[in-house]
Amino acid sequence: MSLLSFSPSVLALAAFCLTLIYVIYRAALPRPIPGIPYNKDAAKHVMGDVPEFLKYSKDNQGEALNWWHRQIEKHHSPIIQLFLRPFASPLVIVADFREAQDVLLRRHKEFDRSDAFEDIFSGTLPYHHIGQKTTDKIKAQKRLLSDTMMPPFLNEVATPRILEATMDLVRLWNLKADLAESHPFEAHEDIAHTTLDAIWVVALGSSAKTIDSQANMLETVSKLHLPQNKDESVEFPQAPHPPAFDAILTLTNSMEPLISHPFPKTYHWFLRQGKSYKNAKRYKDQEIETMMKEALDKFSGQRVDALETQGKDRSAIDHMIRRELLLSKKEDREPQFNTREAKDEIFGFLIAGYETTSTTVSWGVKLISDNQQSQSRLREVLRSTYADASAERRQPTAKEIATLHHPFIDAMLEEILRCGQTAAVLSRIATADTEIFGIHIPKGVDVNFLSYAGYVAPPVGTVEEHKRSASSQASKDKTGVWDNNDISVFKPERWLRTDEKGEVEFVKNAGPTLQFGAGVRGCFGMMEIFYFPNRIESDDFAGRKLAYIELRMLVVFIVWNFELLQVSEELGTYRAVDRITHQPQKCYLRLKKAGW
Repeated sequence: MSLLSFSPSVLALAAFCLTLIYVIYRAALPRPIPGIPYNKDAAKHVMGDVPEFLKYSKDNQGEALNWWHRQIEKHHSPIIQLFLRPFASPLVIVADFREAQDVLLRRHKEFDRSDAFEDIFSGTLPYHHIGQKTTDKIKAQKRLLSDTMMPPFLNEVATPRILEATMDLVRLWNLKADLAESHPFEAHEDIAHTTLDAIWVVALGSSAKTIDSQANMLETVSKLHLPQNKDESVEFPQAPHPPAFDAILTLTNSMEPLISHPFPKTYHWFLRQGKSYKNAKRYKDQEIETMMKEALDKFSGQRVDALETQGKDRSAIDHMIRRELLLSKKEDREPQFNTREAKDEIFGFLIAGYETTSTTVSWGVKLISDNQQSQSRLREVLRSTYADASAERRQPTAKEIATLHHPFIDAMLEEILRCGQTAAVLSRIATADTEIFGIHIPKGVDVNFLSYAGYVAPPVGTVEEHKRSASSQASKDKTGVWDNNDISVFKPERWLRTDEKGEVEFVKNAGPTLQFGAGVRGCFGMMEIFYFPNRIESDDFAGRKLAYIELRMLVVFIVWNFELLQVSEELGTYRAVDRITHQPQKCYLRLKKAGW
């Protein structure tokens, strides 16, 4: 059959379809940004870098972002572009700490929260500020809970509850140390549940007590079946979790695969249709609505002078309801607390308070275990700093931790943050045509800043000074640089220096760190800390953000009570999995009770 046998209309339709397919194909092909290195072969295919990226992630058990590091090293350039989204602009990847600080701290008119945050959080937290662009409405929405990062709330509400949850973990690990008899055990789940226990009661006011329930159950166990090989791990029986607690984990876990998925919104839509997700969302909503009703019952009918006192706040929900009732009375309007935005802010407070801290502490215990000299020095510093507690063979109090400090404690915490790389990448979107290193970045392009080269690995490539922005050049000497000879080594001493009087002091800007971001869209609970991390003074203890208090409490009490011994190379691997945070694939501990 020849083409002549077809009618002109059929031939015209066929020609149109072929043309349309070709146009769609051309539109789907990657469109490189001039001047930025990229993989030439990937630019010839509709899926771009996606197949190689997904294969690497699968072959390495989810350690996806390490592939980005490899591309930076492959091109030997501090800026590259990757084609990971069909029909979309390339992702620009930047591995340069000065450019990251410049954009995050000083160029917020040119950059805003990336669409990647919306891709990850919009399904579970559609009204939370984390996934939205900066607007006056979002600024006002963030103020719903802004005072929860201020001294009164953190001193009177958060710190006692974090301390209680930490003591539950110490009790549990004392039991596990006895039962394990020097065998290692998996620790990340205990750490995650401890931080979730703490933030649960801080956010909602109710008590999950998951770790306490686990300890109560282990008290009934007299003996475990232990492997003959001391390097083999031991497993413990698990106590059941409260349904609402499991609901939070289900919702959080649903977001974790999205960071490396080429179609995150579509993938998460299918997840949300499942029964387990719908049940989890219902449990979460019921828990938040119940706590909001209890808070409303407590504060309704109170006068303005009574509402101005924070003494009755027992949770972030209490604080939010009391504050909104106060403002509505002063402004003579109806209160607006039973909104989707308010509920999402509470849930986001809950997620943010446990996910990042649990990941950081998990990296921390691995680093402490593998650096015995630093661990011993930290324990000696803790014993001397909290001398009364040591002499009386008791736990330090929250007041002692707040009023008694030592630069080496701060140095250990900052080095854990630097080496742990909890936030391995921070993303922003160009809100206007702009430049990076003198290269044109079109409006709408996502720029991703890696906290790797220059942070925990030697810098890659060089950038001529005149190609940097004027603000970057003016701020050149505000932050030190790490010595490339030991940049990959865990070394708390890098944060210390001796002054003219011979006193050792902690130096907050000794070198770059990018954990939890900076600037107007930095992490709500951490923004102030990582650029002004200094000591936690007695009158400023609560002024430091919530996550730093959690981190400090957990590290201090873990090292105070236990010696963290090394585990085998297999169990102690530093391979990671990239989810909402950059988590260790394995977190095993071998514990020995610390002597006095």
